[in-house]
Amino acid sequence: MREARVDQASGLRQLFGAMSWRRPVCFLAPDPALAKAGVLSLADGLASYGIAATVDGRDGTHDAPGLRLFDDPRRLDAAARIAGGIDLVVQGSADPDGITDLYRNVKRVAGAHRIDRLAIMLTGSVETRTGERCRVNLASALERFLGARVDAWAALGAGRVLRRAAQVGASVQSLDREGDESREFDRLAGHLAGGLTPRMEPASH
Repeated sequence: MREARVDQASGLRQLFGAMSWRRPVCFLAPDPALAKAGVLSLADGLASYGIAATVDGRDGTHDAPGLRLFDDPRRLDAAARIAGGIDLVVQGSADPDGITDLYRNVKRVAGAHRIDRLAIMLTGSVETRTGERCRVNLASALERFLGARVDAWAALGAGRVLRRAAQVGASVQSLDREGDESREFDRLAGHLAGGLTPRMEPASH
């Protein structure tokens, strides 16, 4: 497994190492601190595949080449205009009210930018069938009314490490490198970097 990971990282470095990433990635969350922890965690996940990413707002990153990560959609305008679109990761809770808020947030960003790839990251636990029904309904509504197809789903369970990371301004991996939430961020980073892992589809009945 380790050798496979090394081979994947080497291939991605060859593919992306000498070129600018085409689209900026925005991580949208209900709270700015969660969004900041989200982009830091995506950056660490990409680093695990040997891909460097810069987080918007850090000193010296304004004109940095390669993948740009944003935690504030209001700062996307120039990068999104140059790239012709964005990749969007939206974090929210798995309950019905949280799903409604997720749709509203995606709609707001879709009104300003073309979304090339969309990933949904859910936290919180609800009854299994309720959660699956919410995910199916959300995916259907996003594609039908906004033309935004969900390319990847991620689940953080209770999201305790993400909340702790938000409190201290760090990445999830820096607090619990081998934990489930770290692995989920790594998996999502691999998807953004070229689909190294299988897509996680919402179940339907």
